[in-house]
Amino acid sequence: MFVSRRLAACCLLSLLLLLCATRAHAVVDPDALTAEFAAMTGTGWTGGDASLSARLPDGRTAWLFGDTFIGGVDATGRRDRSAPLVRNSIVVQGRNGAMRTITAHDPGGPCALIAGSGRNDWYWPGPAIAARGVLQVLMAHIARTGPGPWDFKAIGTSLAIFQLPQLTLLSLTPLAVPPGTNMASAIATTGHHTYIYGTRDTDPSPKTVYVARTQAGELRAPWRYWTGHRWNANPSSATPIANGVSDQFSVLRTGRGWMLISQVPMSRDIVAYHAHAPQGTWTRTGRIARIPAIPHAITYNATVHPEFSSNSTLILGYSVNADQWDRIFTDAALYRPRFMEIRLPQGAVS
Repeated sequence: MFVSRRLAACCLLSLLLLLCATRAHAVVDPDALTAEFAAMTGTGWTGGDASLSARLPDGRTAWLFGDTFIGGVDATGRRDRSAPLVRNSIVVQGRNGAMRTITAHDPGGPCALIAGSGRNDWYWPGPAIAARGVLQVLMAHIARTGPGPWDFKAIGTSLAIFQLPQLTLLSLTPLAVPPGTNMASAIATTGHHTYIYGTRDTDPSPKTVYVARTQAGELRAPWRYWTGHRWNANPSSATPIANGVSDQFSVLRTGRGWMLISQVPMSRDIVAYHAHAPQGTWTRTGRIARIPAIPHAITYNATVHPEFSSNSTLILGYSVNADQWDRIFTDAALYRPRFMEIRLPQGAVS
């Protein structure tokens, strides 16, 4: 009996250390994090979606945003209709909490850090890795398909490389991905590999998930896709591993395997999937949280921020948008990220 208890204790300690390796920082107060972005009413970032994050080697945090408003918010919280809207930006949060906005500039004012070829295509950021002196960011290449606000689709995935610590754009390289698939949804890194997850629209069915892997911490290395039986360099050989997720989600290593956390599209429900391997088989285990209702707003693309989370307490950020375009200008808070805490059920993470 003594040997069994000792062995069990050692196993539990090993599993906890494994999980801690992916969440090495203390949990932050989600309300305080929400308030930090709510307080940004100066000449830089004043609203945006995506709000993915990456911890930089010097302790700063890079926040990656899609469509971004620059300036234009007054003391009452109203947004000027002439405020510039750029397709992507980075907000750098210093170790003291100070926020600095990074965009490109042209004679007309601020513009996207990474520009498309014209008005009808652009780039939205996906997950990122800071390693080897650079920030590597997966970027979804988006094209307009019609005149409506939702008339667009992903037409490819590229890899943007930013020099550290200045975050100067060095390169943007198109990647070979499965046809019709956006491989900029989630990443997860182990000791040997980084796993890259993407989605494909299969309307009217839910989005399906695909996975590739590469050298740990090096998205520039060759990718190999999961075919259902093995890893293959041919993107066309990739096979779906799950479905029903949002465009962006999170994959975490746990003591008992792997966890995929996603917001259910068009819902406030946050659900979890479990698997024994990063490629699955994934089993949906049910709802683990629900995003609070926000009057006159929709929420989407919730993701976990591991650098602000702990073993069993996850900090989840989600994008907020107004249910009507005009409301973004009457209330700037309707286009800023918000954060919440998820305490996982007993035994969900070992």
